[in-house]
Amino acid sequence: MEKALNRPEVDPAQRGTRKPNGGWLHDHLLSVILLALFFLSLIGQFYFQYRHEVDQAMAHGEPAPLIGSAQFLDSFFASVFENWQSEFLQVFAFVVLTAYFIHRGSHESPDGSDEMAADIKAIKEKVGA
Repeated sequence: MEKALNRPEVDPAQRGTRKPNGGWLHDHLLSVILLALFFLSLIGQFYFQYRHEVDQAMAHGEPAPLIGSAQFLDSFFASVFENWQSEFLQVFAFVVLTAYFIHRGSHESPDGSDEMAADIKAIKEKVGA
């Protein structure tokens, strides 16, 4: 049988492994970017939560809370965990619902067995097997 697309044979033991293309930063750039975005969003939430606490204190005639005070840190961590809870709930619902339900034509939805059988038959006819 002819090699598909003239690709060289790959040792099965090496299949799925990739050699590094550059330095450490190049090979881990996705992780670095995602961590940077995570910390930027956390710093932004810290800043805006502190501004909210200062505004609330001033509105009630109280002194502004200190950044390291229990009053501020309690509200900050509560808001962080509320945000994370809603995000994880959303992702969990999306994963579970897409695992059990389909939307015809969507790339995320699995094909039904009839569609898959028709696709396999069309591929076999095209290849001539």
